[in-house]
Amino acid sequence: MNQYPLNQVDYYDSFLCFLRGISKFQDKPAITIYTKDKQAVTKSYRQLVEDAFSLAASMKERGWQGLHVALAGENTYEWIVAFFAAGVLNCPVVLVDIEQSVETIAKMLKDADSQVVFASAAVAQLIATEAPMPKLPLVASGGDFGISFEKLLEQGRRLLDERERFLETLPAEEELAVIAFTSGTTSSAKPVMLSRKGILHNASDSVAMVVPGERLFTALPFYHTYGLTCSVLGPLVEGTHLCVNGSLKTMMRDLQLFRPTVMMTVPLMVEMVHRRLVSDGMYQGMGEELSRKSKRKFWRRETEDFVSEKLVGLKEDIFPGLEIIISGGAHLLPAISHDLNKFGIQTLQGYGITECSPLISVNRNQCNQPESVGLVLPSVELQFQDGEILVRGENVMMGYYKDEAMTREAVMDGWFHTGDLGYLDKRGFLYITGRKKNLIVLKNGKKVSPEEIEARVSQLPLVKEVMAYGVSSGQSADDMKIAVTVYPSPKEAAGMTSYEILDTLQKEIDRINDEYPSYKQIQLVNLRENEFLKTSSQKIKRQEF
Repeated sequence: MNQYPLNQVDYYDSFLCFLRGISKFQDKPAITIYTKDKQAVTKSYRQLVEDAFSLAASMKERGWQGLHVALAGENTYEWIVAFFAAGVLNCPVVLVDIEQSVETIAKMLKDADSQVVFASAAVAQLIATEAPMPKLPLVASGGDFGISFEKLLEQGRRLLDERERFLETLPAEEELAVIAFTSGTTSSAKPVMLSRKGILHNASDSVAMVVPGERLFTALPFYHTYGLTCSVLGPLVEGTHLCVNGSLKTMMRDLQLFRPTVMMTVPLMVEMVHRRLVSDGMYQGMGEELSRKSKRKFWRRETEDFVSEKLVGLKEDIFPGLEIIISGGAHLLPAISHDLNKFGIQTLQGYGITECSPLISVNRNQCNQPESVGLVLPSVELQFQDGEILVRGENVMMGYYKDEAMTREAVMDGWFHTGDLGYLDKRGFLYITGRKKNLIVLKNGKKVSPEEIEARVSQLPLVKEVMAYGVSSGQSADDMKIAVTVYPSPKEAAGMTSYEILDTLQKEIDRINDEYPSYKQIQLVNLRENEFLKTSSQKIKRQEF
């Protein structure tokens, strides 16, 4: 239940209407990207709309309307233009995760029946030269391979000048807008069909819950629906000035150069911001301010965070103007949210899944529970089946591409079975407790969520990454005990032997065990020398552990 009125926002049913709608912002800055030498390249809303229509005209001239158009590249202005051009021509857009192996990228292109590929220079070379890649019409932004994006755009500008009635001759609208691939943490990635209305309305819903502000920074990859729907489409609906970062190597630099009021990201990047602020605070002798505890408001069952003037001043020196961080994609420790609040940064956590376009819930500026993943979106319905979260709404996928059997398993009577476990509190805040498939089932019938164990162990200073799981006790296959494997923090573990690390961890885990009932206690602790393998969204690949 939303306790504050929803923000006023426009809703669009087609990409043509979307572009016409945002054209009202005219010469207002839409997108800024920084070059290697820190130069800002900025495009206005007028330029974005004109370029999208120009590219669409050129694509239509080549007979590409209605074809499956794959986008394979880093976050760039050209990527966004190509997405909108394809949308105007009702071309289903295939979102390709370029961080995958050559074989996986080739499989994605084939599985989604891609017919045209728009790619960055580096990815275009890969597609053009690697043997497993399907040979498709290729458009590249820069480089020596494929059709020149720039020439295609220029051709489209000439066509629009010659044919003023272009928009009146567009093909009939199709429901399918995007084919996106799941992150594949526990199985291979699945192609998800998302509708045009589902994505566009989900983007507007996100703004109805949280206004993205005048200046928003994103480093989220656009080939994930979180990046596309929430950090591109949503902000553009509101007329936000969007700073696009294409590489983690320059994320901190671009964040400081752009001076955004809002940052949209994943926990990994939130931790980077948190680590920088805390380390600088300690260096400047602000340890007392950092260690101050927040006041507990017992009658409201929530924490009232304090804001330190000294720490806010430090934040303004490092990240000037930053007021809000919106985090999703994985669990963010509440302790980090409380720490950042001391610096004057409010952290809003949300929850989504690819099959739901993706956003399901998000905390709001006016009502924020850091331990939760927020309030349910206005157009989304939830229900629970044996603790599993079920979702219904126009944001729910059309199905898995060319896999009706798997679709029937996931969507029943209009309800999508997320596989996530959780609950709603009395105020309507959603809490995630784990994954249904990951549950550790003990001999006595008790079920333990590994995510709960991981969230607690990850708070230990020595722990950088952790995975919890069940192992056989050796007496019978179903007689399980709980184990954790830890990748220690290189900084905290510097100078320590493996024995010393393990001994320290064991003592800290013994204290954690004192908090748990006997069946939930951690009985085995292992160390690993390297980080866990992760998806491109920085989730640990459990199936490869």
